[in-house]
Amino acid sequence: MKKTSLGIVVAMFLIVASCAPVETKTRLVTLAGSQVRSAGPGDVVMSFQSRKALPNIVGGADIWGRTTNAGGTTVRFIGARGSKAVLERTDVVMESNATTMTESP
Repeated sequence: MKKTSLGIVVAMFLIVASCAPVETKTRLVTLAGSQVRSAGPGDVVMSFQSRKALPNIVGGADIWGRTTNAGGTTVRFIGARGSKAVLERTDVVMESNATTMTESP
C-alpha cells in the first residue's frame, strides 16, 4: 500500500514538474503576402494578436493548451511626410487572473 501511494505521489510530482512555463505567443492577424498593397490614411497596415497560456495550480502552462487573450498590437498608416511613411503603433496589454481553476474546459 505504501509503495503504491509513494509511486502515485512520485508520478504526480513528475507530471506537475514537467509542465511547460507560461508563455505568450503572438501571431500576425492581417494577411501577409508577396503582393503589393496600398493603404490610405488611417488604414491598419499590420495587426498582431497575443495569447497567453492559462497557468495551472503550480504556475506552469495548462497541459490541455488552453489560452487567454493577452492583448495585441496594431500598426496604422497615418500619412506620408516627403518620401517616408508615418506609422502609428498601438499596443494593448491585457492582464488576466484566469487560471485553469477558474476557467472551464
